[in-house]
Amino acid sequence: MSAQPFLRPAPAADPRHAALLEHARHPRNRRDLDAATHHGSGSNALCGDSVSVSLVVDGDVLREIAFKERSCNVCKASASMMTELVHGRPLAEVRALCADFRRWVAEGDAAWTPPDALAPLALLRERSARHRCLTLAWEALADALG
Repeated sequence: MSAQPFLRPAPAADPRHAALLEHARHPRNRRDLDAATHHGSGSNALCGDSVSVSLVVDGDVLREIAFKERSCNVCKASASMMTELVHGRPLAEVRALCADFRRWVAEGDAAWTPPDALAPLALLRERSARHRCLTLAWEALADALG
C-alpha cells in the first residue's frame, strides 16, 4: 500500500507522520458498538465521506466509543485519534475538546494547544482543503452528545 498524497510532504522520519499513517492503516475503535446509548453521524457531500459514532454513556462519563466510516485516510486517522483521546472522560470535557478542536482547525486558534495525542493532526491543519476531513468525526461526536 502506498502512502496517500496527504501524507507525502512530511518526512517519513517525523513521528507525527508515522502516527498518522499508523492510525490510517490500523484505526482504533473502528467497529460496531451494540450496547450504544448514543449515536451521531456526519457526512461530507463534496467528497462522499461519512462517519458514524456510537457511544456508551454512563452518568456523565463516556465509557465506550466506536466509529464506522467510509472516508479518506485523513478522516479515518482523525476519528481513530479522537476515540482514543475521549474514551473514559467526563462528558463536559469531551464537549469542550470537540469545540476546541473544531475551532483550532477552522480558525487556527493559537490560544488552544491540542493534547499530544492530536499533535500529528497539526501537519494537516494548514491545508484548508482538509479541514472537513479533520473535523468530520468530531462533528459526529458532537451530534451524538446532542
